[in-house]
Amino acid sequence: MPIVTPSLEAVRMSSANSLSDPGDAVRRDARRHRAGRGPAVAVALGYLLVACTSSPEPVTVRCPKVAVVYGLDAVEPLQTRGRSLPAEARLQGLQGSCGYDAAGLALDYSLDILVRPRAPLAPTSIDLPYFVAVAAPDGRIIDKQVFTARIALDGKAPTGSRERIVQTLAGVGPDEGPGYRVLIGFELPRERAIEQWRRRGI
Repeated sequence: MPIVTPSLEAVRMSSANSLSDPGDAVRRDARRHRAGRGPAVAVALGYLLVACTSSPEPVTVRCPKVAVVYGLDAVEPLQTRGRSLPAEARLQGLQGSCGYDAAGLALDYSLDILVRPRAPLAPTSIDLPYFVAVAAPDGRIIDKQVFTARIALDGKAPTGSRERIVQTLAGVGPDEGPGYRVLIGFELPRERAIEQWRRRGI
């Protein structure tokens, strides 16, 4: 198996408004925080398929498996500035595509972070950190990054952010690519993550 040097770049498309109005999305660079390695997590994964049109006959590109980690897909209540907010944040709407070129494997995918207040909230903002980890075919986590979505809250209307992530796995070709996995979830303290897994029966 070739040595793989992952090179990750993230671009976020976010909106402080309701996700029902995507036209107000603003494109900006994500703040990047390098995180430590972590253990592989057993999750249900599915292929993301994309069709290429370089020839009259459609060609299916076999992509890595990309999934939100069960148990780290939602968090409630939310914590901000030392206080607890009656609201739920959830990762959903994961979609994307992949392609291969001379540099390696290029991934382009997006997901929504949706916040639903359980009671009317005074105007405030909240930072929601989430991680993107890459697992090699043998299960090793070879890279992990943590990004932060800042979301404005006001009243009881749902609001959120659409996150777009562009990754390049250098040196990974179409034979090796389908064996990789990309795992996404909320970045939580270890104790709270364990508590959520127990609550979900994991």
